[in-house]
Amino acid sequence: MGLGSLGAMRAPGTMVMVDGLRMHLVEHPARSADGPVAPDGDAPLPVVVLVHGMYGSSIGWSPRFIDTLCANGMRVLAVDRPGHGWSERPRPCPPDVQARLLSRACAAAGADRPIVLGHSWGAAVALCWALDSPRGLAGVVSVAGYVMPSATHVPWLFKVPGAAALVSPLVMLAAPRLAARATGQRVASLHLRRSSRRAAAPRQLAANFDDFKIVSDAMLERVASYPSIDVPVEIVAGTDDRTLSTKHHSVELHERLPQSRLTLIAGGGHVLPETHPIEVAAAVMRVAQSRD
Repeated sequence: MGLGSLGAMRAPGTMVMVDGLRMHLVEHPARSADGPVAPDGDAPLPVVVLVHGMYGSSIGWSPRFIDTLCANGMRVLAVDRPGHGWSERPRPCPPDVQARLLSRACAAAGADRPIVLGHSWGAAVALCWALDSPRGLAGVVSVAGYVMPSATHVPWLFKVPGAAALVSPLVMLAAPRLAARATGQRVASLHLRRSSRRAAAPRQLAANFDDFKIVSDAMLERVASYPSIDVPVEIVAGTDDRTLSTKHHSVELHERLPQSRLTLIAGGGHVLPETHPIEVAAAVMRVAQSRD
């Protein structure tokens, strides 16, 4: 598949209209030992909503990770954050706005009180979801999350109008190699190559630039409210994360949420759903088993 055809690739999932915007999500049905679980409320466990980080999308999740959840009877909805994948984006679009749009999209798709897993930047969305709509979800899983903001230097390129369109061809060419490096693979898996190239398209790249610029200021206002989160919270991080400081983000979040559970994966890096899918799925299952 060429770069041009990838940018025009048809959305693989379902579009849901929220506030006049199209939100895209991909459904993975629950399974049991007897086969697929009927989508009529018979599934014994909550729906799991997967919220990707920067340069991600709904098609970038590890198939092994998703299969593990589905095989344990969990229906999975992988969403595209606003402006990413195939979802549209309002302006401004800080994490709390993204959480509101995605929660409405998931509700329209029949996800009643889901478990919300956020990876990296997506964890900020998951925490805003828990803060602003605590009765609207069953729990949170933060995986290598960006959750404790600090003053961040914004590269000058991110501030240049139209920069994303200018550099998109170069980023698209480099995306598969960067995805392989992030996961320690010699050659990136097909789903990572497709997702990373989608994220490098001009509109999606502009959303990534915007996310980088706004997240610190937006989340600084929410940190003081973290102790009020009243749903089960699992925190998963790697001891060798070279993208985000595990101590600053995940360990400090755990200290602010005494009821949370922290799992540190020895030698784990940043893309844990890809490199350690069983351990991350286990954290989701613990939330499901601890629900009301």
